[in-house]
Amino acid sequence: FTIVKSILCLTQIVVLCLLFLLFLTEIKYVKIKEKNNYFMKILNKNNIFKVFILIMICWIPYMILMYPGFLNADSLFELAQYWKFDNLASKDVVLINQNQLITAHHPVLYTYLIGMFSKFININIGLYVYNILQTLFVIYSISSLLIFVNKRIQNNQIISYMLMIICFFPFVPHLFTSLEKDMLFVCAFIFFIMEIYKILFEEKCNLFILSISSIFLVLLRNNVKYIYFIFILILFFTIKKYRKQILITVSIVIVSLFGMNLFCNINQITSGSKAEMLSIPFQQTARYVKYYEQDVTENEREVIDRVLDYDKLSTEYNPKLSDPIKNTFNQRKPTNDELKDYFKVWFQMFLKHPLCYVEATLNNQIDNFYLSLLNVYTERRSYKNKHDITTFEYIDNYGIKTSDFNFKPNATLDKIGLIVDKIVAICNNVPIIGMMSVAAMHIWSLLILFLNGINCKNNKIIIFSSFYLLYLGTLLLGPCDATLEFRYILPFFVSEPLYYLIWKNMKD
Repeated sequence: FTIVKSILCLTQIVVLCLLFLLFLTEIKYVKIKEKNNYFMKILNKNNIFKVFILIMICWIPYMILMYPGFLNADSLFELAQYWKFDNLASKDVVLINQNQLITAHHPVLYTYLIGMFSKFININIGLYVYNILQTLFVIYSISSLLIFVNKRIQNNQIISYMLMIICFFPFVPHLFTSLEKDMLFVCAFIFFIMEIYKILFEEKCNLFILSISSIFLVLLRNNVKYIYFIFILILFFTIKKYRKQILITVSIVIVSLFGMNLFCNINQITSGSKAEMLSIPFQQTARYVKYYEQDVTENEREVIDRVLDYDKLSTEYNPKLSDPIKNTFNQRKPTNDELKDYFKVWFQMFLKHPLCYVEATLNNQIDNFYLSLLNVYTERRSYKNKHDITTFEYIDNYGIKTSDFNFKPNATLDKIGLIVDKIVAICNNVPIIGMMSVAAMHIWSLLILFLNGINCKNNKIIIFSSFYLLYLGTLLLGPCDATLEFRYILPFFVSEPLYYLIWKNMKD
């Protein structure tokens, strides 16, 4: 991050945002043609079943390819914990009960859900059945959102183009057929945010949907627990008409959280590692040691070494990912007093080289805002990754013997999947349309909407956007950016139809 590079980066962001703003302005005033295309006709019937069937038919090839389950590292850890196999996720904490390997690092609800299905007949059939059911629910949720938007701006070409992208742009089904907690979470999010839209813009509210979606929202993503109640407070003090419904919903959510905590206590489920909340300071310390080790005193080194493995910081430091550094914390398992001493040292080092801390955070999160025209698609959610996880006898990074599960991949399907990965990567780099797979585009979509809400002094848009901004805040505290883990910004991605609906109805 030299001065020249910073200026070039800022210039690109400004230019691309202006172009994107012009694009939004154009589609806002798109003229309706008399002759509807096929997808407009499907949508205009406002029949969710027909939209559901259309998307499902288009996604069938991907649903076949995911057999016996589109596993990734997180779902592999969850299965290992449920099956009581040794794994790094359980070793990262001091277990309450050595025979109970399930931890709250991953949502306990999802761990039990896929765990129970994995023991239905056998793990291959059970997980595949669950993966199919989850994918169908994703399709239903997306269909509901499209119908929701189309009812409010019927006979609109842009919505039909969105449906086309969902059906045919390979990145979308490739993304949503993965066996991970974020897919179920985003379904809950869709129904939750539609209710929020109705409360804010239409003064309507379905208490049942709001409550159920809220419950799953907080149970399927640990970071949402913190921002949910802040957002609800904002709603409570700004939307007087629905204070009763909001209070009922919050009460139900609190009872659900207490119920989950009680379940965890009864089953002696250990809380997740503290490292998950400390990505930023750990990255800053690692970068400091890497570039300014000569300024580290002997006392500072000793204090750091009780919390993080000092000797590994320079070699393990990855500017884009804090997990390697967090792993050294989990190996140390420091006490609260040792953590207090560490933060004293952390602050002392900040006073010596404050820009080092800024650089560490920028490097870790810059791609959330960098609108690159070239999409660098990672393999973390790919058929290659699925193939590697299910065929390696032992994966050092995960500490799990996959053969213990008796999980049997299909070699033919895996080979086809590797070809599909290449097709997805090519499509993601097609000009204009490929921007759909660039994480920063969806964040800037929200930011532009929010800034225009401020410009128009539209409190409803500002309140609506505040939930996304709070969610984004938790992402910036996370281990990496959304380019490395696109699933982090799925709520932004699925909300594009709603952004468009609000943009279309925004008064000049």
